[in-house]
Amino acid sequence: MENDSAAQDPVVIRERNYAKCLGEGLKIVGKHFSAMAGFLWPLAVLYALVYIVGCFVQMNALPNVLSGKAWRGEVCVIVMYILSIIVSAAYGACMFWQQRQLVAGAGIPKARIWKIWRDVLPLFWRMLCLVCLYVVIAFVLVLLFSLLVSALSSASASGVLLTCVSVVAFCLLLLVCTLFCLVTFEYMLGDCNFGSAIGSLRWSWRYFGRTLVVTFLCMLIVAVVCLVLSAPSMVCSYIEGVVLATRLQGDVADLPGSFACLLFLAWLLSALGSCLGTLLFSYPLCLNWGAIHATESERKGKLEQD
Repeated sequence: MENDSAAQDPVVIRERNYAKCLGEGLKIVGKHFSAMAGFLWPLAVLYALVYIVGCFVQMNALPNVLSGKAWRGEVCVIVMYILSIIVSAAYGACMFWQQRQLVAGAGIPKARIWKIWRDVLPLFWRMLCLVCLYVVIAFVLVLLFSLLVSALSSASASGVLLTCVSVVAFCLLLLVCTLFCLVTFEYMLGDCNFGSAIGSLRWSWRYFGRTLVVTFLCMLIVAVVCLVLSAPSMVCSYIEGVVLATRLQGDVADLPGSFACLLFLAWLLSALGSCLGTLLFSYPLCLNWGAIHATESERKGKLEQD
């Protein structure tokens, strides 16, 4: 395994304000993208394939429902969601393995996954547990929000009230994501168990504001990147929806044979955009994790001296 020079990488455990965490984190991704891509590309390709197959399954789920074979579509969709969770956990574990090397001062290593998979495997199990937990929590939050919106709609609530509820839900989502980030990075980078990672909120809560700002700014950047790279797939999906609606009305509508290739490339670009967005989101938060640890260590040192 060949390493980049550690002197070229910023030390992770160092005091930084949120602006430097964001700027230096994005610079790490740009500067060492070749090393990251050389290590992550097998998982990125696998994720893209699962994503494309999942989109194809969902696209064909409606015809199965109309033909009275809904259970087949439902089973396929559930299986693809499970595969997506597993592949996402594997990609995240590999990404955190590289971040652990950065935390240890070894820089971003130029490694190959098939050579160090034993080192990545413990991180995979950790990441898989986190992803499953967060999927359950997200499902509960989305279900509660849907029930609330449905209740307000049935009660003929005004549009202003529904807008206010949506804004409050977004703020709540941002707060929950910030808590998730504090726990996730402590659990994946801090060499502790999950209970200790949750317990770290007792002291990391003091840095909740800066983590909230970094998380929000990262979400904006990732949203822009994913929106740009997902634009072709959204256009293709819109065309597919129009054609399907036309067919349901009894009209004949056929797409050219090249549309399938365009749809495949659009889905591929969207999946790779998600992988890139994960890197852009995680590295500023990695530096933020190191910054709050450095600040907390200095704070404890001053308290001991006093």
